[in-house]
Amino acid sequence: MHTDNILLIKKGDVIEQRPLSLSESFCPSVITPLECFLIVFKGDVNVRVDLKEEGAFCSIKTLYLASKTNKINLNIQVNHLASQTKSSQIIKGIATDKSKVFFNGNIYIDKNRTDFKIIARCFFRTMLWFKRFRLWKFMQMMLNVRMDLQQGR
Repeated sequence: MHTDNILLIKKGDVIEQRPLSLSESFCPSVITPLECFLIVFKGDVNVRVDLKEEGAFCSIKTLYLASKTNKINLNIQVNHLASQTKSSQIIKGIATDKSKVFFNGNIYIDKNRTDFKIIARCFFRTMLWFKRFRLWKFMQMMLNVRMDLQQGR
């Protein structure tokens, strides 16, 4: 069975497919928004997106399939560094047997943005599937939203 992690990037009507490396960084713009799909079977995956241009958008959809004793450590960081930016994260998956799934999502909003309208959302759902209903699963989910605002005068 082929178990390499896969990255799909949608550019207009074309979808580019390649292996997902341990660390991916993207910087989408208004003209070229980012829409990517991650398919994760095992290992560490780190994705960082910097929304530096006003009106930039990214959508990250992740499907993970953890089986046997596989461990998945998924880290996604989205930095809203300009106004009028939008991001969307949808993470869904299935965990079976003695697999472990860790998710750490960070959404950062730049402290120097005083005129911003930013929309950021994250959705995480897991389906646990056990043989004989053994509840030996371990799953951890953590989502941090950090918004550094300047002190009022």
